[in-house]
Amino acid sequence: MNIDPTIAGFIGIALGFFLPAAASLVKERTLGKRLKHAFDREIEDAKTGIHRKMFWLSRDVSGAALAVDERQLVKSDGKVLYLGEDEEFDVRLPFWEGNLDEIVHSVDTRTFDELCDQVRYVRAFVSKFKDLKLAFKSIGGDPKKMALVCYQDLLKIHNDWIPDEKL
Repeated sequence: MNIDPTIAGFIGIALGFFLPAAASLVKERTLGKRLKHAFDREIEDAKTGIHRKMFWLSRDVSGAALAVDERQLVKSDGKVLYLGEDEEFDVRLPFWEGNLDEIVHSVDTRTFDELCDQVRYVRAFVSKFKDLKLAFKSIGGDPKKMALVCYQDLLKIHNDWIPDEKL
């Protein structure tokens, strides 16, 4: 069986074009899955850190003998919370920040939107935590009321993002 040279030429061109494109697509999808897996690991670490911080903030210190200024204690839902503790909290996402360009080009739009939502939760929590601590350093308004509002916002962020571990 002889194949017409024109048909053979078209088959050669098609294979020459489609095989590399298919290989590139498979490589890109595999890379996208690996990047998402690495990101998921980083987000799980962030969730753990945020959950621990919320657990710490939510502890009832009414029975503890703390040598603290009463102005740093806030009552919420029958508990006394030590929200005025001088501390810092930050969550870094080095994988996300360092590989954002590659992630953008390697995952589909829906997956990228899901990843962005996760990052927004982290950033919202860190920002609101800073607001909580600044409430006690503010010279205007009632620091306890401002801190309580920030705490309630933190609790909402936590519970919306980590519904399996609501506080």
